[in-house]
Amino acid sequence: MSTINIQAFMPTKQQKFIIDTNVLIKLLYPAMPSKETVPYEELYKNIIKSKAEIIISSVQISEFVNRCIRFQYQLWTKDNGVDLDFKTGYRETDDYRNSMNAILEIIKSDILSVSSCLDDGFSKMNPDTLYQFGFSYDFNDSLVAEIARLNGAILITDDKDFANYSSNIQIVTANKGLLLFH
Repeated sequence: MSTINIQAFMPTKQQKFIIDTNVLIKLLYPAMPSKETVPYEELYKNIIKSKAEIIISSVQISEFVNRCIRFQYQLWTKDNGVDLDFKTGYRETDDYRNSMNAILEIIKSDILSVSSCLDDGFSKMNPDTLYQFGFSYDFNDSLVAEIARLNGAILITDDKDFANYSSNIQIVTANKGLLLFH
């Protein structure tokens, strides 16, 4: 893994990118408060301008939907002073339907319109790289790292946890902790 400071990086048309879910949320879901969005917004604009390819997998879409709707659920329970079960209670509300429609529209209009969907290649992934233990393990992060490796894509993330994965990938980030790992 090699990390590149987002401030020193300029994308080219020949490069391929995977934008991690935490960055997609920073860019496209303003309802969820986020730190340090400006460097990622600038890089995203430059990627679009360069006409470089952005690839996206189903695991990233799944994460985006689940994180955003869970955030809406937390807001709704706090605002309404109730503690409904997510699946049996909140899913039956108008807020859930409206929020989910908005999230799906963001995916359709803002993510899929600029990305190439790909099969994740799970059957080709190295289990020794994918299943690593002994640290704060996140299976989805491990999958995204392997997808980036298999597709020769540069990963854009703000998640320091990616320092835990040994995939031979390039990472562009503004995360100071992640930049310590070269």
